[in-house]
Amino acid sequence: MKLHCMMGIKPEARVTALVGGGGKTTSLLALAKEAREAGKRTAVLTTTHIRPPRRDGFALLLSFDPDAAELAWRKGQAVVAGKLAPDGRLLKPEQEMWDYLLRQADAVYVEADGSRGLPLKYPASWEPALPQEAEQALLLCGLSALDKPFDEYCHRAELARQELGLTEELIDEDVMARILSAGYGRFRPTVIINQADTETLAARGRKLARLLAERGLAQSRVISLHNVLDQLGYAY
Repeated sequence: MKLHCMMGIKPEARVTALVGGGGKTTSLLALAKEAREAGKRTAVLTTTHIRPPRRDGFALLLSFDPDAAELAWRKGQAVVAGKLAPDGRLLKPEQEMWDYLLRQADAVYVEADGSRGLPLKYPASWEPALPQEAEQALLLCGLSALDKPFDEYCHRAELARQELGLTEELIDEDVMARILSAGYGRFRPTVIINQADTETLAARGRKLARLLAERGLAQSRVISLHNVLDQLGYAY
């Protein structure tokens, strides 16, 4: 379970929720792939909305169907469950299916936040939609936001300016630390500082990790998810 180790997932955590921005869905599916390949009965869920995976190894269930879930697990597939929205994305599954998978799966991964594809997010008061069953939260952010216009690269930038009094035009490590700690610190997440694709970016990621630790978020990992998945042979 190399990816789990790299992302700081606790061995005892059966239900892991992913929040923030900068690689949530890619991480979600890669973790599920690793878990199912390790022989775990694996489920992928959302409390917001995600695109259905279009790759081998995942069985899509759009309604309560325990027999289909058991068949998928016997085949070594991960179960992806949800209700289909008009735009083709998946919403949270019906409660009966949700409860069944949380009872029966060995490993559950939940996408619990949306960021419109942006690498940084400041959540509204009702976000993230963190399920009460989650035993660990991974907070993702992308280093591609650095030196970019704040209002274009941070989801809910206007809200962040209002609530935190931010005046900066460009994103730097300090701005990212303030956004992440103020927005998500109460959940005590493990922060995944993603997109450290070069040594320069990795160094800036380590600086961000130090700033987060000063603000009470002591658990963080600096990674290049793209490079890690290439090394592991995962085609995402």
